[in-house]
Amino acid sequence: MSGSHDYGAMMKTLGLRCGIGPAASSDLARVLELIERTNQFNTTTRRRTAAQVRELLDSSDWLVYVASLRDRFGDLGVVAVAIFDKTERVFDSVIMSCRAMGFGVEFAVLRAVLDAAGPGAVRGLFVPTNRNGPAAEFFAQAQFQAEADGTWVLPPSASGPQVPPWLARE
Repeated sequence: MSGSHDYGAMMKTLGLRCGIGPAASSDLARVLELIERTNQFNTTTRRRTAAQVRELLDSSDWLVYVASLRDRFGDLGVVAVAIFDKTERVFDSVIMSCRAMGFGVEFAVLRAVLDAAGPGAVRGLFVPTNRNGPAAEFFAQAQFQAEADGTWVLPPSASGPQVPPWLARE
């Protein structure tokens, strides 16, 4: 414990693998569970009904992406969801289970959505609550810049978030 540690090397030993893609109707129950129950890593804590989430999934104006995680010990299943308004080019919500914190999944799902959305500036919303402190620095860590109105902007010139080298995409 008194020695120095290489965080990246330690993470590499876990054999972390992340699957990311558009949410399917079969993901609805887990997406709802994340939306309803996640407070710590939830950028807006917006709650939605099943009908509202189905509408987002069916809309061509929204991207709803999920991320699953597994390591050498087992499969954690779907651990994150990102909801992106393609028309406004804004991350409406980024939500991640606390059991996935520290692995970089949040940056991988953000990167996947940005790649799918295409070039151009995007915004991210963060609405502070007394419980979502762990998500407070998320957009800053992903190279977004704070705006005066409380939103975060990733300019077109910024490279944006990078997937950590220890996290393999499936």
